[in-house]
Amino acid sequence: MKSKNKPQPIRERPWFKMKKPTPAEQKRIERFIKSEWEKAQGKPWPKGMTLNEMGEYQLWALQKNEAKKAFHTVVDKELGTSPSEIKKADHDPDWAFFWGIGAASNRDLKIEWVKNRLQKAIENNDLKFFIRFGNALKQKPRQLAFDKVSFLLAMFWATPLGKYPPFSWFTDEALVEMLKILTGNEQLTFDQVRKIRQRLKLETKEIQIKGVERVGNKSEGFRFIWVDKAEK
Repeated sequence: MKSKNKPQPIRERPWFKMKKPTPAEQKRIERFIKSEWEKAQGKPWPKGMTLNEMGEYQLWALQKNEAKKAFHTVVDKELGTSPSEIKKADHDPDWAFFWGIGAASNRDLKIEWVKNRLQKAIENNDLKFFIRFGNALKQKPRQLAFDKVSFLLAMFWATPLGKYPPFSWFTDEALVEMLKILTGNEQLTFDQVRKIRQRLKLETKEIQIKGVERVGNKSEGFRFIWVDKAEK
């Protein structure tokens, strides 16, 4: 005998949508967030700084901290450089450049990051830089054997690579293409790059670039494919 109680169709519940706060509510939310931040930090909220600006600053600080730790990992563990030597980078913005150029494998003015720094010095008429550069080239080069991908990721995760954006702006897919260009290694794979990035604990991203496209032949370079606002 068939049951008279037929199962009722399940109605799909609409997605929950948060109501946009009114201007007055938004101000109360902002006051609360700023108050909690001041309690946690033990100092007043920076004058004139908006919540968005604070968020961007904290994101950058996270990326900078990750990059610093990653660089220590690459240098300390794989190369054996002392932490006290690396600490010089805190007050010398060109320390990493001259440390890199001191390696025999980097004595090549055609390397992208070397060319970019030299071009910047030319544009700024930075004579002191070129005196220091000349002295560095007089030194006997170090015979280093380190992974170029690890070094580039750590060095430029939160710092722009010359005229190019920091790597924290790239998707892993875009990073693969960029690193192929910079290292000259066309055999690099997505899995290799992602594993190296994860091993160095470079996780905080602000995705702006989703692809790198070659333009013409090798000498003509490449262009970035930027993320649309709608994709963010």
